[in-house]
Amino acid sequence: MTAAVRFARKRLDVTALDLAYGLLRCALPSRRRGTLARVAAQWEPPEAVVVCLSVRSGWDLLLGSVAWPAGSEVLMSAVSIPHLARLVREHGYVPVPVDLDPRTLELDPDEVRAACTPRTRALLYAHLLGARSDVAALAEVTASSGLLLVDDRAQAYDGTDRRLGPHADVAMYSFGTIKTASCLGGGVLLVRDPRLRARLRARQHDWPRQSRRAYAAKLGTGVGLLTLASPHSYPTFVRLADALTGDHDGLVRRLSRGYPDADLLRQLRRQPSDPLLAVLARRLQHYDPAGVRRRAHAGAVLAAALDPAVTRLGAGSRRPTAWLFPVVSDDPAALVAAGRAAGFDLTCGSSTLVALDARCDRAHRAMAGVVYLPAYEGIAEGELLRLASVVNAGERLARAVPSDPRPAAG
Repeated sequence: MTAAVRFARKRLDVTALDLAYGLLRCALPSRRRGTLARVAAQWEPPEAVVVCLSVRSGWDLLLGSVAWPAGSEVLMSAVSIPHLARLVREHGYVPVPVDLDPRTLELDPDEVRAACTPRTRALLYAHLLGARSDVAALAEVTASSGLLLVDDRAQAYDGTDRRLGPHADVAMYSFGTIKTASCLGGGVLLVRDPRLRARLRARQHDWPRQSRRAYAAKLGTGVGLLTLASPHSYPTFVRLADALTGDHDGLVRRLSRGYPDADLLRQLRRQPSDPLLAVLARRLQHYDPAGVRRRAHAGAVLAAALDPAVTRLGAGSRRPTAWLFPVVSDDPAALVAAGRAAGFDLTCGSSTLVALDARCDRAHRAMAGVVYLPAYEGIAEGELLRLASVVNAGERLARAVPSDPRPAAG
């Protein structure tokens, strides 16, 4: 079955020329201060920029610079990356997930207000799966409660939006392996308060720099992922990976994952290397957002072809870009198998996103059945329509088969 898989679950938003440039910069000296200035000049306001190794690094840096009392609470979207909640705990604070609307992927301002206690110090709000929300109503809540509003835009970057804007105290952008405008690493924080910004910079200055060798290794991984994602090579990769490891799905996740769980803090507490800064400056200066529009179009084609009864996570979200395309299935394993049999590498685990707390019922139920579909530039519309027909048929079958055919007791 897996030998027929032709379409990778995701295609990296990076070119061979970008990767070659990065490898060249790993071998050449560079002027760090000038490169940092080039990066900052691409953002508004440029003086707000703090460049980090990753968003996780920036979040760790921020938490280490705020000096809140031990036990302070940080409200978070109930669907998030576990490392972000773990970092809150590492600093002696308490993550408090707030349930979200699976259709819009947004938080209800009233629920955020109800979750606030005298110990609450911040709201970390994540724009999920490529959609960008309006945070004005949330900003009213945080402002009235005296909270720091941290706007996590890592998944929502569209290649053009580079403004701090009027609402957030801190905005975070990621350029990791599977992100838009990937640099195989790198994060940008826009920090409104100049005193807080100065503390972040001073704290990061004491961290060691990422080695050129470490960044070159990431670029090498990018070369491999970019090459393997071709429909011509992906079937061979899947067949060999399944033969050697028994799990090509897990291998893809390991290759595209930013940081293993072990020794997380040591990995994060690094300044970005000079070559990474050079790649980030180049990509920001020359990135063509037309690719994001084509990706969004592919997502729109797939969405329009799905049956209305198919539950699509984020179906009502604003400004979707199809960074990921998730559906919520009644039988996730069967849908993944059907998709792969038809040549599409569906997966339940292409993202590190999870529901942080089972008590957040809406988020927990959505993520328990989530399946990610490939929808990106380079997949012909006819293939997207064929994928939609596979999903439609699979979900009709799942709904027709009772989850427990045994008669009720009594």
